Amino acid sequence: MSKRNYYNPGGKRVSVWPTYPMDRVLTYWEDVRVPGSQIAPYGEHPPTMKEFRKHSGSFGVYAYAFATDQYEDLHFSVQIPHAWKEGTRIYP
Repeated sequence: MSKRNYYNPGGKRVSVWPTYPMDRVLTYWEDVRVPGSQIAPYGEHPPTMKEFRKHSGSFGVYAYAFATDQYEDLHFSVQIPHAWKEGTRIYP
């Protein structure tokens, strides 16, 4: 079997060595994504948004910044992707 290019549900091309289980349905890797808009900073000292890259668009790229001298929390939820095939392994 040769290596092939496939498109995952997110629309990105992924090169994989396909594996075909008994039901002949293609199995492939899909990363879990946590949208930045779904992250909720909580706690007494939540992280702040800082400019990560300048001029990378109309406003630049921002990311949560954590202080080195205090405890800070960032909470988010992760769901199993809809494309997950029942019975296949899930890796951290």
